[in-house]
Amino acid sequence: MSIHRLVQRDSIVRAEASAWLAQLDKGDLRAADLEALREWIQRSPRHAQELRQLARLSEDLNVLTDLAGPLHDAARSYYVRSPASRRIPWAATAAILAVLAVVVGLVFDARDQPRDAWSKFATTAVGEQREVTLPDGSAIALNSDSRLRVSYGARYRNVRLLQGEALFEVAQDPHRPFVVDAGMGRVEALGTTFAVRLDLDSIEVAVTHGRVRVYDRHAPAPGGGSPVGETPTPAIVLARGERVVIVPPLAEATPETQTVPIRELQRKLAWREGLLDFSETPLDEVVREVGRHTNLEILVEDESLRSLEFNGLFRIGDTGPLFGALKTSFGIDARYIDADTVSLSRRAQDDPGDHPHLD
Repeated sequence: MSIHRLVQRDSIVRAEASAWLAQLDKGDLRAADLEALREWIQRSPRHAQELRQLARLSEDLNVLTDLAGPLHDAARSYYVRSPASRRIPWAATAAILAVLAVVVGLVFDARDQPRDAWSKFATTAVGEQREVTLPDGSAIALNSDSRLRVSYGARYRNVRLLQGEALFEVAQDPHRPFVVDAGMGRVEALGTTFAVRLDLDSIEVAVTHGRVRVYDRHAPAPGGGSPVGETPTPAIVLARGERVVIVPPLAEATPETQTVPIRELQRKLAWREGLLDFSETPLDEVVREVGRHTNLEILVEDESLRSLEFNGLFRIGDTGPLFGALKTSFGIDARYIDADTVSLSRRAQDDPGDHPHLD
């Protein structure tokens, strides 16, 4: 393929990404538009990459740049929406410098550490995403408000997810198992892509490519003990498009494996693109998910609102379009109690009966 054609294709992708970003800015995407955008993002990794790049340059998405990218890009996408819809910094200068120091440390420590002995502790603030690359090319994407520790050696790749959610893209190496510990659960994979989410009372594992084994890391192995690399029993094998939610201890009851369309799994991982993607999602779940990505506390005063099904695609950290959509489609008002708290309630004259899905 000629250089001219490559440049022309890049220009087309960039123009398409700009058009989608402009529509997101308007906040008036309908259901058909949302489906078209999802399809466009999933059509090629180049599409998602270009959308992230343009979003960072225009300061539209709350996304931390790749660790090897320019440092100033990592600092300029932090903002929240105030009640007056003004963008204001949500981290003091010292906090931003601390974030940059961590980013610099992650980059240069990874370069300086020998390949047979490498470790790293990584965290994200509320509303922040970050990527950590292991020496073998495996990549870990951290979602908002997450913490993990990575240990890498000649015969092991161990991760301890201490809080939050992460997506793992694992380079194949049968002689160096890739193991993730989260709470009482342990996930082992060889050459795969999977997500692990650690909540207060459960662990969720979903696979988008390859296979993983999930088990209770405290359960005794048949020969006694459960060192990394040996699989205790019972174990659950998950393949592409499967997920499981574990409520420890795993030994007491084997959880049911669920088959989930790949598109649904990708929708749940939209945070990697700086987006939150909802499809017929109960408002209660929407509020919880938005709350994971912002310091704003959202209260739902009317219990009948919690089950309303919601469709929408929103930028992380930007709650204005969300509240506007709730008001327009459901007659739900967002009232600021203070700078950090919003209450959602139905208008007094509204009929509490059925409402259409939000497009």
